[in-house]
Order: sequence, then structure tokens, then C-alpha cells
Amino acid sequence: MKLFRLTAVLLIGVLLGDAGVLGGLTRTAAESADPPTSIAESKLYEDRLRAKVPTTYSNFTVGYYGDSFGFEASEHAHHLLDTGGRLRAVGASFHGVAVCDLLPTMRSDAARHEIFGAILMFSGTAFTPCMARPGGGPLRGNAALRKFEADLTEAVVLFSAEGARVYLGTVPESRLQAATDDTWSARVRRIVARVADKYPRAELVDSAASVLNAKGEYTDALPCLEFEPCIFGKRNLVRESTGVHFCTSGFSAVPVGIDTCPVWSSGAFRFAAALTAPVIEDAQRRHSKQARQN
Repeated sequence: MKLFRLTAVLLIGVLLGDAGVLGGLTRTAAESADPPTSIAESKLYEDRLRAKVPTTYSNFTVGYYGDSFGFEASEHAHHLLDTGGRLRAVGASFHGVAVCDLLPTMRSDAARHEIFGAILMFSGTAFTPCMARPGGGPLRGNAALRKFEADLTEAVVLFSAEGARVYLGTVPESRLQAATDDTWSARVRRIVARVADKYPRAELVDSAASVLNAKGEYTDALPCLEFEPCIFGKRNLVRESTGVHFCTSGFSAVPVGIDTCPVWSSGAFRFAAALTAPVIEDAQRRHSKQARQN
């Protein structure tokens, strides 16, 4: 299982704060050497470092699909993909949708575009007709989880068949789940991990950890990232008032939140960065490999 592989292009080496998981960043030989002592040495040092950084526009297409967690992070995610990663983002995300709601969109995108990678972020909800029982009413419990796993598998197979990598995000537990020992998020995570393990082109991205504390537990706030607005002293709220999503403005009180968060949302940014970093890193590697071969 691969955790976060946070890239220099995102400037988020401190992304997880006291969540304590820094994934995949290793020191190069140049970084480990003694610091330069002359202008000539400084230039050589800089050239060696810059030679490792992909700088050419890659322009791969990435699919981004999710429910409310994906939707709340989508503004940041699309910015990080489009601007930070030089990738073209397609897809859809919205409150309350299930994997099966977006399977037609995924098929259409796979047919119309050469998808490099697909980010899937779903929490196993069963609010829509495609998650209903044959006799009516929503699927519950194990039945909902079985349908979720079947649909997630179908999505992974769909994109894998097109040669794309699939990045499967995890959902953080809510305040209520933490207080009542509700295991729903943990069960969803196990399903996501199982699907990721089963298919070579799929990968688990533990995006949930970006808004949890060092023990992997629910928290309302985390230490501010050094480059973000710091609203409450040295810590920022990362979860909204009900302890489920990320927008901290009271916006969640709107009956149907269909717009983007009207304030800086540290939780949404952290979550989006965690979701998008692996695909950006992989795209840069692919582009660099192609450039060397040409």
C-alpha cells in the first residue's frame, strides 16, 4: 500500500502536520552532500537538483469522481491538477452520489479521452435510486457495502482496461462515528483497500489521514500549514460544524449545499492535496520517461 507521495510542486511537505504521515519524500545524493561553499559549487548543486524536476508541460488527462467529500475538495483538487500538475481534469463529483451514479460519466470520459489516471473518492452512501433495494428503499448495512464494492470494482476494471491508473481515496471518520464507535468509515476503507490490492493498476491513497490526528483519530483542528492562512492562532479548523465535511463557515447549514465553500477551507485543501499528489507525481514521471525516449 502506498500512502501520500507529496511532491515538491505542491509545496506540502508539512501537509499532515501532527497527523504524522509524510509519504515518499526521500533525500537525493545531492541533498545529502555537504552544502556548497562557492558560486561554482552552488551552481553544480542547483543543476543536479533541477535535473531531477520535470519541467515540461505534461497535459495528461485525469478523471476526478466523488461524492460530497470529493465535491468539497474539488475546487482545490482541480486547481492542483490543472495548475500545479499541468494536467487536464475531467469527471464529476456531487453531494450524496454513489459510484453507480457516476459510472455512465466514467464510461463516457473513458471513451472520449485518453485517461492517464482516475481519482475515485466515495464513502459508500446509499441515497440515490441506483443504491435502492429491488423492492424499493435504500440498501443498508452489508448489502450497501456489497453493492459499493461491486460498483467500485466495475469502475476500476473500466479504467484499468483503458490503461489508466486508478487512485482510490479513503474517507475520514466523522465526529459522531468517533464518539459512538461507528465502524462504517473503517469498513469502507477495508473495501477500498481490498479492491486496490486486487488490481495491479489500482492504488490506495489514504487521503483520510490528511484531516485526522497523529493517532489516525477524528480532530476538529490541525496545526496551520506554513503557507496557508492561519485563522485561529497556530491551528486551523479542518472539519465543519457537524464534524463530517470540511467547510468551516456554517455553509453546511444550508439544506442543499451545491456551491463551493465561501471561506478558506484548510481541510478541503489538505484532502485535495492528498488525493491529487500521487497522480501528479506519476504523470511527471511518465512524461520524463517519454521525453528521455524521444
